[in-house]
Amino acid sequence: MTLVFEVRSIGNVVGKLVKPRHRRRVACSLAIDSRSNKAIKFKEDSCTYL
Repeated sequence: MTLVFEVRSIGNVVGKLVKPRHRRRVACSLAIDSRSNKAIKFKEDSCTYL
């Protein structure tokens, strides 16, 4: 299964005059065992930043 999500951030520079916006898409591949109730842990190389 592949989990794809987007991280958004907005910062205030010089008060509220300038608002830089940043977006980063992240895709992580994972395997879920339906018999286990353990938390899902991602490996370092399982996620890619688009």
